[in-house]
Amino acid sequence: MDHDDYIILTIADNLTQARQFQTLLEDYDIEAIISKRDPDADNEITIKVPEDQIDDARDILERINDLSDELEYEYFDSN
Repeated sequence: MDHDDYIILTIADNLTQARQFQTLLEDYDIEAIISKRDPDADNEITIKVPEDQIDDARDILERINDLSDELEYEYFDSN
């Protein structure tokens, strides 16, 4: 499959996080591919999506990050 029209959405900390991002995006019908910027490096794992879906993908990640921040705040605020 040709992925020339895919652009970097984000950089994951590790492969586990990259797969989580990929699964999340695919749940919203956005095809996401995982690639490494440097094949010899363990970090800099990129998540790429089709260019015509980048805005939707960014919105999804932003909502997830906002929710994560809110849950973390509520957890620490209640303890």
